[in-house]
Amino acid sequence: MTTLWYIITLFLLWMIWLAAITFTFFVVLGYTGWHWLSGVQGFGYIAELMLTVIEANIIFFMGYACFWERKHAKKVYDETQLQDGLHLMNTNGG
Repeated sequence: MTTLWYIITLFLLWMIWLAAITFTFFVVLGYTGWHWLSGVQGFGYIAELMLTVIEANIIFFMGYACFWERKHAKKVYDETQLQDGLHLMNTNGG
């Protein structure tokens, strides 16, 4: 279930990034006809760069969390199987 929330969060981050790119192309590059673009352009580039860095860190953290959760769940499952006696083997392989 946690992985589903990670995917939903990544989708929402992608939407924010898409909004930042749209802002850059339509406002900063002058498609709207506004004349106060130099300040907006600087702000747009800085905001886009910061969003990219923040999203990269969040994606890295989510990937690490998914990996850790899967590894931990596998370890708990294996220990449970050993405690139940399902994988106990002697030195003869039996």
